[in-house]
Amino acid sequence: MTLSTPVALFFFNRPKPLRRVMEQLRQIRPSHLFLVADGPRRGNDTDRSLCAEARSIATRIDWPCDVQTNFSDTNMGCGRRVSSGISWVLDCVEAAIILEDDILVDPTFFPYCEELLHRFREDTRIMSICGWNSLIRWRHEKGSYFFARHGSIWGWATWRRAWEKYSFLLSEWQNANIEELLREWLPDGEHAAVQSWLFRRNAGRVIDTWDIQWTLTCMLNKGLSVMPAQNLVTNIGFGGSHTHTSNENDFQALMPHLAVETPLRHPSGDPTADPTFDRWRFLLYQLSTYRDVPMLSLWSRYLRANPQRKPPGMNDGFEMTLAALRHPGEALEILEHVKRQAPDNERLDPLIQAFGKLVERQAVE
Repeated sequence: MTLSTPVALFFFNRPKPLRRVMEQLRQIRPSHLFLVADGPRRGNDTDRSLCAEARSIATRIDWPCDVQTNFSDTNMGCGRRVSSGISWVLDCVEAAIILEDDILVDPTFFPYCEELLHRFREDTRIMSICGWNSLIRWRHEKGSYFFARHGSIWGWATWRRAWEKYSFLLSEWQNANIEELLREWLPDGEHAAVQSWLFRRNAGRVIDTWDIQWTLTCMLNKGLSVMPAQNLVTNIGFGGSHTHTSNENDFQALMPHLAVETPLRHPSGDPTADPTFDRWRFLLYQLSTYRDVPMLSLWSRYLRANPQRKPPGMNDGFEMTLAALRHPGEALEILEHVKRQAPDNERLDPLIQAFGKLVERQAVE
């Protein structure tokens, strides 16, 4: 197949996963490819070598393709490099599919994005098309996709009209009542509280990420994301050398990607977010960060019993990461749902066992 929608690929110093992503693009043969690369860190000879190798791999194009490059000579960091790169791409074209060097997608991801970018190109209620569905299957019997208030950036697409609202520093929102705005948008109070905390922690600061700001930009502008009814993405970037997915034991590393059926089945009616999906997605992300559930459960119980006391050394926002522990029955239901979709994912088993014991203890108490 040949893809007419532009693809933007972001990379840095990881030639191994990049080779796999480029091989997939070689099969898809996009007609327009934007390559965005960060530069080596100062004084890091290994970076210089790996960055050069990655650029060589990415520019080895053997199909008819208009290729544009934006390679930084210096290290800008993930936050500035990706956000400025997306701005550059969407200054050049009206819409694009966006991949990073650790994202493998099902081949059906590309026509899915292409069709929906066209379908919703003038619908300002929609701000992104997403490929990653952390619940793996959701409402697949009702259509090929649905809508959510909280999107994902592991394989996604967007338009210039949406990205124009992006703010790296979120500075234009600093005088707004963020808590009220987020409570209006997110019916789940715990989810809204976490997003409010993220805003307070990051607004006005230069941080080495860009996606927190994008998520908040979408929420504060009441922008919906299209979510696939079946997960289309596998993230191959988990491990110790990776910036934001360093835990190689994270169960998200073993999530399977599936295919979306064609032609797409479009849901009827106006776009409306699925609140249960948003709630479960929020809790599942928290669960993916848990390592010692019994210890975290003790902390959760202590904090509920002593709401005015903050133990020394506790990180700001720590309590907000414990929402799943306040609802062990719901957390277990989510984990069991995902396990049914990914029966070979053995990393889910310890969490299922731990939350099963919490539910049993709760029943006794």
